[in-house]
Parts: sequence; structure tokens; C-alpha cells
Amino acid sequence: MTTGSNANKFPHFSEHKTGKNRHFLEALHYARVGIVYAFRSERNLRIEGVIFILALVMAGVVGLTRLEWVALILCAMAVFAAEFTNTLIEWVCDLYVGEHYHPLVKHIKDAAAGLVTLITLGAVLVGLLLFVPHLWAWVAPLLMHLSQ
Repeated sequence: MTTGSNANKFPHFSEHKTGKNRHFLEALHYARVGIVYAFRSERNLRIEGVIFILALVMAGVVGLTRLEWVALILCAMAVFAAEFTNTLIEWVCDLYVGEHYHPLVKHIKDAAAGLVTLITLGAVLVGLLLFVPHLWAWVAPLLMHLSQ
């Protein structure tokens, strides 16, 4: 079964495809499909996406330097990579155990969630280091003016 406009470019596209991609564009198509599916099905990815957009807007407003932009984007991509890894681990574990409980699967899922927590904590700390000085430069003169 082929779908959309990609059916004309790659007649071998299938929603049930297995094996290697034949073309780079085919690989990009399936990557996009996976990203969209993950964002639609995982609440935390959507929340992190909104936070990333807000951070991008704030970065533009405060005027981050090029290097600060790099740090911001790398931290955000690390959080997304950790969340995708956690999601994949959860899906594979759920596929393996189904509706049954297994203590090792619980530990695996907890460790994967810990990975996301550690990466996110690091990203928050970097975000504070990036934004607080810029925000303080705006707030300090106001406080000085109010205190006079």
C-alpha cells in the first residue's frame, strides 16, 4: 500500500515495509513518520517541544550569542534524543512483556527515565547559565531605578 505524493517517487513505499531503505529520501520519509508518530503518541515529547519553542523565542528576545545558540540547540537535541531513547526502550519492553509485569523490565524503564531526567537536568542548568545573565541585565537597571 503506497501513500501520499511519495508513492510516485518511490513506488515500493509501504506502511508495512521491512528491511533497508533503498534511497536516502526514503530513509528521511520513514524518519519523519517515526518522529511524527512519537510526538503524537508521547505527551512528554510534546511538552519538551513546547519548552524548546519557548526557549527559542526567549533566546531571540534576549539576544543570545552564536555560541550560546549552539549550546541551547545542542542541549535541546540531547533532551529529545534521551526522550526518544526512553520511548523506544519503553515500546520494546512493552512489546516483550505485553500486559505482564516483569521486575527487570521495571528496572530497565526506570533507568531509561533516569537517563531523561539527568539529561534534562543538565539542559536546565545550561539554560540557567545562558538566560540568567541576559535577564539580569534587563532586571538590574529596573531594580536600581525602583530603589531610588
